[in-house]
Amino acid sequence: MLRKLLITSLVFAALFTVSCEKVKEAAGEITGSVTGIESTYAGTWNAATENIDSIFVGSKMTVNDDGSMVYRDMSVKEDISFKSIAIVKLGDTYTATYTAPDDSYTLTLIIKFTSESQATINYSKKIGNITTKEDNGIFNKQAQ
Repeated sequence: MLRKLLITSLVFAALFTVSCEKVKEAAGEITGSVTGIESTYAGTWNAATENIDSIFVGSKMTVNDDGSMVYRDMSVKEDISFKSIAIVKLGDTYTATYTAPDDSYTLTLIIKFTSESQATINYSKKIGNITTKEDNGIFNKQAQ
């Protein structure tokens, strides 16, 4: 009986070790902090488009030193605050998710900083069964 327990324990230990190695391998793509936007990008970012049909026209985002951000959504003329914990980094892409307090809508921004002065944003807002999307909005960092 003791021998059976020992063998079973060794098998589970081996499986656990392999599982942990797979998790570490997958996490190898993650650099820096897992949540929040790196302070390198702190500042105000303005939409580069002047196309009045674009959802981004007149919008801006302010990235704070603590990794949080505020997005000025001009489609509804509203400032939306994202806590750093609501912004997840994977590789060089950040996904910011906001759900309205009354659950009336969810806004997801996928942000990719192409340099320290330019970013591309994909916008997706879901209200009920209706989703509004626009990709590749260019934002430029405002000079300090």
